[in-house]
Amino acid sequence: MISRIRKLQQKTKENTQFLERNYLYGHIIPDFQSRLTLIEKIILERKIHIFIGTWNMNGQKPLNNLNGFLIPNDSEMIADLIIIGTQETCMYNISQWENNILNIIGSTHILRKRKQFGRLRLSLFLRRELIIFSSLSETNVILSSKYTILKTKGAISLGLIIFGSSFLFIMVHLTPHPKNTIKRIEEIKNIIRLLNVPKKLPLRNSFEDSTDNFDSVFLFGDLNFRLNKSREDVMNWISTSHFSKKTPINLNNDQLKILLDNQIILHKFNEAPITFPPTYKYNHGSQLLDSSGNYRTPAYTDRILYKSNIHFKNPNDKKKTQMKNEEIKCIIYDSTRSICSSDHKPVYGIFAVKIRAGMNTLHF
Repeated sequence: MISRIRKLQQKTKENTQFLERNYLYGHIIPDFQSRLTLIEKIILERKIHIFIGTWNMNGQKPLNNLNGFLIPNDSEMIADLIIIGTQETCMYNISQWENNILNIIGSTHILRKRKQFGRLRLSLFLRRELIIFSSLSETNVILSSKYTILKTKGAISLGLIIFGSSFLFIMVHLTPHPKNTIKRIEEIKNIIRLLNVPKKLPLRNSFEDSTDNFDSVFLFGDLNFRLNKSREDVMNWISTSHFSKKTPINLNNDQLKILLDNQIILHKFNEAPITFPPTYKYNHGSQLLDSSGNYRTPAYTDRILYKSNIHFKNPNDKKKTQMKNEEIKCIIYDSTRSICSSDHKPVYGIFAVKIRAGMNTLHF
């Protein structure tokens, strides 16, 4: 594993060209062809790769070895942008956590932004070469009223622009327990309503729903939605299932899938097919599902959703526009079963996202 990571780090470094920093405030290159030439030198096929990881740490100190989580075996490269969101975060040295991540992904990346509030934490790492083409990032914290004192439930959002494309990342931790579906729906609607981004980012539109202001939006975290099945039924299903990366799981009884399919919340958000076992709840230090006196029902509480706001004309209807979801392609969506320090398994996704050629350096 170590030798493989070193090869990926070297491959990323070879593709990295350090350019002179552009200090022009708000500069936009006027010549479109120059923009295309520049972006093609820096980003292959005008796409950046984004790694999104979410992990409910259950207050446990993480292992130093996070290789399988941050650089999964089926990954062929280190993503350009790496964003890690944790819930029930262990309150130990934050710098140590981030240094451990940087030691794994290598010197080609820097810590671009961190935001921690209570037990919620969000960290953004960016490939060095892209720094001069990214704006300042804007963050926003929203707490669920019931958990204001404990600061364990709510959301952290982060918005930024890379070249001419805008991104919004929303990491959430919602109310637990199977019976609280309506409460979770209310929390998601409240989070979307209270999003206070963009503030200064020069976006072209201003919608009532802030998630519509950005080209690409990712919402992830411990959403805490459960399966509408008894524990016995779920355990029997798990024991007879052969989880394969090529075979999507039937989630017709999953609370979140039902809500998304019926467009009750998070309109236009997508989720890649799930092929991995439930990510909750495990005994600490083992791969065994909860065998405590509570006997929690296994569930897919940890999720990554995404949507593209790039529009295109429908050739069959001149009056309507449609969402071009091909702007975001999910390459990998999986969990890291080998990490056992928490009662949740980390979940990650790697996405390829098309980038507009505009260059923005508003942070200088």
